[in-house]
Amino acid sequence: MVDQGDPTSRTLRIALAHDWLVGMRGGERVLEAIARALAPDHRLVALYTMFDDGRPLSPHLDPIPKRVGPLARLPLANRLRRWMLPSYPWAVGQLSERLARDHAREPIDLLISTSSAAIKGLRPPPGVP
Repeated sequence: MVDQGDPTSRTLRIALAHDWLVGMRGGERVLEAIARALAPDHRLVALYTMFDDGRPLSPHLDPIPKRVGPLARLPLANRLRRWMLPSYPWAVGQLSERLARDHAREPIDLLISTSSAAIKGLRPPPGVP
């Protein structure tokens, strides 16, 4: 728990990033553990992802607002996402721009990425570790 009386500690606004949310496997369990550990003391403001099939994953991940990349709007995108590999850098660039706009509206203190693919290329806004 963050000690509100300590001026050096405060509730952080944290954004998460994960390649895709299309099932609860190992990477999603890591993401869930991070969310579970941070949620009591900090505000999880958004989860940036390239694909999300909309199915519930866990009580710790489902309430976090999702920012889904533009490739997800294509027909059958969740099932064909591996064939879209050449478009991933562009899609992550679009998510980076969205993150920058979100940060400009309400500053984000920290970005945490769990990745096995392209989302590790998400560019945090200047000054955001």
